[in-house]
Amino acid sequence: MKTKIFTQLALLLMVIVSFTSCKKKDELREVKVSEVSNLYEPADNRTVNLQPTATASVFFEWEKATADDNSIVYYDVLFDKAGGDFSKPIYSVSSDNKGTSSGLTITHRILNRIAALAGAASGEQAALKWTVVSSRGMSKTKSALSRNLTITRLEGIEAPLAVFISGEASEGGTDLSKAQQLKALDGGNEFEIYTRLTVGKKYHFVDSRQNVSRTFTVDPSGTSFKENNNGAEVAKTAVYKIKIDFLSGSVVIRELQSIGILLSDQNRVTHTFTYQGGGVWKLANYNVIFVNKGGWQEDRYKFVYTFNTGVENWGQLGNSDNRPNLATESYFQMKPVEAGAFTGVFKFANDFYDAANLAKNFVDVTITMNASGAYTHKMVKI
Repeated sequence: MKTKIFTQLALLLMVIVSFTSCKKKDELREVKVSEVSNLYEPADNRTVNLQPTATASVFFEWEKATADDNSIVYYDVLFDKAGGDFSKPIYSVSSDNKGTSSGLTITHRILNRIAALAGAASGEQAALKWTVVSSRGMSKTKSALSRNLTITRLEGIEAPLAVFISGEASEGGTDLSKAQQLKALDGGNEFEIYTRLTVGKKYHFVDSRQNVSRTFTVDPSGTSFKENNNGAEVAKTAVYKIKIDFLSGSVVIRELQSIGILLSDQNRVTHTFTYQGGGVWKLANYNVIFVNKGGWQEDRYKFVYTFNTGVENWGQLGNSDNRPNLATESYFQMKPVEAGAFTGVFKFANDFYDAANLAKNFVDVTITMNASGAYTHKMVKI
């Protein structure tokens, strides 16, 4: 009896193994994929002058390929130098919709990188060719067709993931561990910093506080920069706002002469801040005053930044018209706003209001403009 049971179990196991093996063979069956037989866009021998905007792009399109089991076909676009044969492409990328679309939208920023891989320097032309590989599983078929494409690179430089300011003229000196980080702006190609620079000494930008692989220097013109370690100087010791744009290779340097608090009731700056270093300003022992207007109190304020090139008003990042509590930290975040006593203004916090004494509280006010987070200000009751 036991022998019969064991025999039946053995036969059942053989059937299961045989079925699984057949299933795996089915799954591993090579699916043949046709090649792409027509390339539509961009036209052959097209020339593209790259633009320094985050949205600029070029659309690539081709005829769909087919799989012999009518399943989904995937596509990769290959780029090579004009004389290449795609055996070792300089760049490849999957098409739109996770590789399933017969089209690809590729940004000017990526094309700029591809042109650099082809050996073109900033502002120079790169002669490229492109084709499409269709695939399904392990089966890949490269199109016999290719098209030529000439790319004129941006004058800019490939942006690093992070940028820091260093050198004798900088706040951190030559100690890399103390180098101030620049704030990355949307798009990843622009960075800015508020910092003090010292006259008669040099500063530069680097890509790391530890293992520096790239160094950048502002040109003598003060309006552009290059990838080198020459170092630059400023004309006077002062606090500056520096904004660098890697796409265009440009830099804007402005002296920030003062920051003041403007009260809506007076429509003028009443007190100015003192720079503390590290992109932080402080106004100590400031008297918060709610001005009695007969049934309501004027409690609005904003900040005025005076540069050597003009004046900026800074106010609410949001648009709340309610008096906040100090615990609502996001309320105190800032952005440039229109000029005027009542546009983009903040309100003094409820924490400082005392109906019996509208001028009771004194605070220390700090403004933070650095890479640690959103630009903001804080008031601490003394």
